[in-house]
Amino acid sequence: MYRFACALWVCLPVAFVGTTRAEVPATLSHQGVIAVSGHRFTGLGDFRFALVDPVSGEYLWTNDDSPLANCPAPTDVQPCLPPVGAVPLVVVNGVFNVALGDNGMHPIDASIFDMPGVALRVWFNDRKNGTHQLVPDQLIDSVAFAFRTATIDNNAVSSIKIADGQVNNADLANNAVNSAKIQDATVTAADLANDSVAAAEIAAGAVGTSEIADGSVANVDLADNAVNSAKIQDGTVTAADLGNDSVAAAEIAAGAVGNADLADNAVNSAKIQDATITAADLATDSVAAAEIAAGGVGTSEIADGSVGNADVANNAVNSAKIQDGTVTAADLSNEPGVATASVVGSVTVDNSFSSMVSQTIDVPAPGSVLAIGSAQLATSSTSLLVCGISTSGTSLPAEQSYATSGVTVTAVTVHHLFAVSAGNKTFHFVGSSTSDLLSARNPRLSLVYFPTSYGAVSAAEEGFSGGLDVNQIETHDTAGNDAGGNEFDEMPPAPDTLNADQLLQRLAAMEERIHELERIVDDPAP
Repeated sequence: MYRFACALWVCLPVAFVGTTRAEVPATLSHQGVIAVSGHRFTGLGDFRFALVDPVSGEYLWTNDDSPLANCPAPTDVQPCLPPVGAVPLVVVNGVFNVALGDNGMHPIDASIFDMPGVALRVWFNDRKNGTHQLVPDQLIDSVAFAFRTATIDNNAVSSIKIADGQVNNADLANNAVNSAKIQDATVTAADLANDSVAAAEIAAGAVGTSEIADGSVANVDLADNAVNSAKIQDGTVTAADLGNDSVAAAEIAAGAVGNADLADNAVNSAKIQDATITAADLATDSVAAAEIAAGGVGTSEIADGSVGNADVANNAVNSAKIQDGTVTAADLSNEPGVATASVVGSVTVDNSFSSMVSQTIDVPAPGSVLAIGSAQLATSSTSLLVCGISTSGTSLPAEQSYATSGVTVTAVTVHHLFAVSAGNKTFHFVGSSTSDLLSARNPRLSLVYFPTSYGAVSAAEEGFSGGLDVNQIETHDTAGNDAGGNEFDEMPPAPDTLNADQLLQRLAAMEERIHELERIVDDPAP
C-alpha cells in the first residue's frame, strides 16, 4: 500500500511572466514524503500531478495537460485516472522535491486560485508495483493568495485596500509628504533632525520654562546681575558657592548646624543641655550597667514581653509572681493521663485469641502505661478460659497466660506495666477458650499514662503482651464471696503443670453445676 506523508508542505510562486492576470504562468515548489508498505522509499520513481476542485472533482491542471474526467470521490476500488505523462523524480529516504509547472510540465495559470480549496492530487509508481494514487489530496489554499498577490492590476490598490500602518518609509517617494499631508500637532521631537530648528523657526516668546531642558542654561547665557535672591531656590547654595569667611554668626539660622558641621569630640558635657538626651540620641548598646543608677530600672522601663527565660534567676518565680488562672497545660511538663473502655453485656470467647475490649491512649512523651483489665469470666466443666493484656488483639505469650476452669463465674482483674514512646498506643484485653464458646461479662480496660518514674521500674517493652499467672487473679463466686475456700479447693494448678488426666478429673467433678451456671451466664443483668 502507498501512503503519502506530508512532512513539509511548501507551495510558493517562484517565477512570473507577463503583466496581466491572464499572462501569469508560474511554478510551485513542492516537497513531500512517500512510503511504500510502511517504509520510506529510496530510488527513481514516476510521479503524476493534478490540481483539482475537491468538491466537484474537476481537474483544473495536470502535469501533461491530459483531459481527465471529473473524480470527486476516489476510492481504493475505483481510483481517479492519472495523467498520461509521468514526471521522473529521485526520492531519497522518502523525500522528493518538484517544481510544479516546470521541467517540461504544463504551466500553471494563476487564475486557478481564484477558486478556494484547490488541492494537489499525486500518483506514484515505484516502477515495480504500478501506478497508485496517494491519499489524501493536499490543500494548497495558502498558495492562492501568493499567486493573486503577483497579479495585481495597475491602479487596483486604493486607500481602503491598504491596512493601517502598512505604508513604510521605503514606500514613499522623495518629497511626497508636504505640509498638507502632516496632521496638525503630530510632529514630535523624534521627527526633527538635529539642528533642524533655527531661530527663524521659533516664534517670539515661544520658548518658556517647559521648552528649556533642565541644566541647559549655562553661565554665558545669563546677563550680568541677572540672578538675585528671588532667582535662587531655597537651600541650593552650597559651600562651593560661598567665598572664604563669607558666613558669620548672623548668617547662620537657628538649628542650621547639623552633625556633619561638627568636628569629632567638639561636643562635651558642658555643651549638652540637662535632660535633653532622649532614647533616639543613644546608640545601640551604649548604656551599660555602670551607666544605670541602682534601682533606676522599674516596671515602666521594661518593655512588655522583653524579659526572657535567660533574664530570670533560678527560683525567682514563686506563687505570688504567677497570675491566678494563667498556668495552662502547655506550661506544665507532661502529666499523667487516663483512658478507659468497657463493654456492657457479654462478649463471646472462642478457641482463638481475640480482643474482648481495646482502648487507645495518646502518649505525649516517652514513659509508662499501666494497663488494668477486669471482667466476669464464665467457664464450663469442659473448657478452660485464658486471658491477659496485650498490644496485639490476637495473641498472648504463654508465660503471661492464665487458665481458669470449672462451672463458675470468676471476677478477674489483671494488670501490666508497658514502656511506651510518644504517639497513639492501643492495648487489648484478650481472651481464649480451649474448646467451648465461653463468655466474658462486662469487660473493662483502663490505661494510665505516667511520664516519670520515681524509683526502679520493670516494664515490658512496646509490643510485649502482659497477662495473668495463677498468683495475679482475684476470684469470686456469683454471690460476691471469696472463692478461695472450699468451693475452689479443687482449682487446677497453672496450665503448664496439668496433664490430660488431671484436667479431665477436674472437669468431671464440676459437671453437676453446668445447668446452674448456664442460667447465670445467659442472664443479661450485670
